[in-house]
Amino acid sequence: MKTEESLSIRLAATLMKRYPHPDNFPYTSWCYPQGFMLAGIIRLYRDTGRPAYRDYALKFADHHVGPKGEIYRFHGRSMDDMMAGSVLAWAFAETGEERYRKACGHILKMFERYPRTSRGGFLHAAENTPAKCG
Repeated sequence: MKTEESLSIRLAATLMKRYPHPDNFPYTSWCYPQGFMLAGIIRLYRDTGRPAYRDYALKFADHHVGPKGEIYRFHGRSMDDMMAGSVLAWAFAETGEERYRKACGHILKMFERYPRTSRGGFLHAAENTPAKCG
């Protein structure tokens, strides 16, 4: 299949046109939908090398990570909230920026104390916390 004709390329073009800023992608800021959608955008960047995909994903990361690695809108209360963090791991690998490494460290700390099942799996949401993100 030609990359230029793929449905994934066409879908990405539609999403990027409809939502010029990835944080406006529906549900709420910093949540599973953005993380999932951006995982696809990042994969397209890896497959095609097109800078527009890289720039779009980094726009999300830049918007949410401050200069000292603080993550705006991250609470770590549900796995939905964690999904968007995968974009930051990619952003660090892609750019080497220390702020992304620090941000990933904050997320890792949340995983260390995140509630688990008796078999060690992660619960979807922390106890007594709505399963919302952002």
